[in-house]
Amino acid sequence: MATSRVLVILALCVLLPSLIAGEYAAAKPQHYEVSGHVFCDTCQLGCEHPLSTAVADAEVKIECRDRKVESLPVVYTRYGKTDKEGNYKIEVLEEHKNQKCEAVLVKSPLASCKEIVEGLDRATVILNEQNGISSLQRKANSLGFRRESTIDGCGKLYELYNYED
Repeated sequence: MATSRVLVILALCVLLPSLIAGEYAAAKPQHYEVSGHVFCDTCQLGCEHPLSTAVADAEVKIECRDRKVESLPVVYTRYGKTDKEGNYKIEVLEEHKNQKCEAVLVKSPLASCKEIVEGLDRATVILNEQNGISSLQRKANSLGFRRESTIDGCGKLYELYNYED
C-alpha cells in the first residue's frame, strides 16, 4: 500500500512538470526570421560575383503556397526591404508545415538594374520545426537583379569563369 502511494507521488513529481512544460512549449508561438541578400548582376553572368553590387531598398517578399492543392495557391505573403548593404530580414509569425515557402524578388529601385531573371528571383525557405533545424533563423540564398548593360571589368571575369555567350 505504501509502495503504491510512493509510486503515485513519484509519478506526479516527474510527470506533472513534464506535462506543464510540454503545454507551454506547444503554446509558444513560432517567430521565424528569414534573412538574405539582394545583389545586382553587373556582368550578366547569372550569379553573384566579385563585381556584383548590393541593391539597397529592394522589395522582397516571403511567399508560401499550399502544397496540398495542385495549383499551389498563395496562402501567405509578407513583405520587406533591403538595407544599404542589400540585406533583408523578414519576420514570419507562424509555422508553415504543409506549404512551400520562398523568398521572392519584387522590385528594384535601380533603373539600370531592375530585370528579374528566372533562377535569381527566388529561394526556397523551410518554415517548420520538423526538419532538424533547431534555430528559428532561416538564411535564404542570395537573390539578384540583372543589369541591362554590363560594366567595365566584366571581360576579365568572363575569362576567369570561361564564360561564353
